[in-house]
Parts: sequence; structure tokens; C-alpha cells
Amino acid sequence: MHLDSDSAQLQLGDDNDMQVYHNGSNGFINNGTGNLYLDVTGSDDMVFRYKSNDVAMTIDGGASSIITSVSLRADSSIVLNGDSNIVLDTSVSSGESSGTIIKAGTHMSALVAGNLYYASNSMGSLQWAGTDADTGTKNMIALSLGTDADVDGMLLNGIYHKASHSFTVGLPIYISTTPMSMTNTAPSGSGDYVRVVGYAIDSNHIYFCPDNTWVEIA
Repeated sequence: MHLDSDSAQLQLGDDNDMQVYHNGSNGFINNGTGNLYLDVTGSDDMVFRYKSNDVAMTIDGGASSIITSVSLRADSSIVLNGDSNIVLDTSVSSGESSGTIIKAGTHMSALVAGNLYYASNSMGSLQWAGTDADTGTKNMIALSLGTDADVDGMLLNGIYHKASHSFTVGLPIYISTTPMSMTNTAPSGSGDYVRVVGYAIDSNHIYFCPDNTWVEIA
């Protein structure tokens, strides 16, 4: 069956409650009465594609989950109802993260992925600079996800894959006296600041979670 003219409608239902058509610019499915169901029986997936072949979203019929390869934008609140949680991915690949990031700020030189930076003020604008136990330790701390803060992003909280990091699982990780580095050893020099920034959860992954408090060594 061909409807060859623009806006010609395939109408369904006793009262033509549902129309499927293309107006020459956009395609429409209008459902005038009741709910609109898109259903796949059994455990097969429902796949939403764009640009003919690219998969934007899959509803996994077997695992009852939604998988998306594109960014999701919420223009209103996301409400966690009942027994609901945000689950961080603890198996991200090398250099990847799972958590809360921001893409903002400038920097004097290219950042290094996996290094620590503090938020500084540059004439009223956010600027990132390398931190250590003596410099910027009290400021907002982030872990760089690439070379450019407003493109690659800065991790504020979450899981980060730092290959063979050598940190002890479960013990606190501190801002090091070595620039932009982390350590299991708390700084102890006069004037150093002791601040926990996370914990190792296995040999390649850390939970990055900068503490809101710190201690200055007298």
C-alpha cells in the first residue's frame, strides 16, 4: 500500500483515532485516544535507530534494561522512585570513568588524563591548575579525563580506571606532595595539607571522592 502524496494519512480505528503520515518534512504517528503501545513479544529487543544504521537506544527484552549510545538530556528532574539507585560502572576500561563530571574551565597548558587539578579563579572565570599537598589543596579538586577540561571533562566523583595504580584496596588515597599525583601515604611535612580524594576498589580502578575536609600539618 502506497500513500504517495504529502500528508496522506493511514487512519486506524473506528473514529480514525490513529494517523500515520508524512507531511513532506517530518513523519508523524498521532494517537488521539488511549495509550500508544510499542511492543515486542518474548525476550527480543526493541531497537531505535537513526541515520539508517546507527543505534540510538535498545530496550533489552531479556535484561529489562535500556541501553543507549547517545547522550540523554533531562529538561526536568530525574526522580528515583522506591528501591532505585544510581549504579556506577566498576569495570570501565583504561582511562574511562563512570560518575559525575563537568565540562568547564580553562587551563594554562594541556592537562594530563588521570592527574589531579584544583579549581582556581582567573579574573572571575574557572581555571584548572595542578594541585599537590601544598598548592590548591583546599579548593575544589577534580581528576582530568583528557587534555582539555571543557571538551574531555573533569571527574568530580565516581569510578576511574587508572591502570596498575599500585594503591592498596580499601585504604584512603591522599593528595600527594608530588605535583598532580595521589598516594596512600598521608603528607606529614609542616604546612602540608592532608586531604583524602578516594579509595582503590581493585588493582586498576579507584573510587574518586574528594573529601570536603582537610587537615593542615603544623
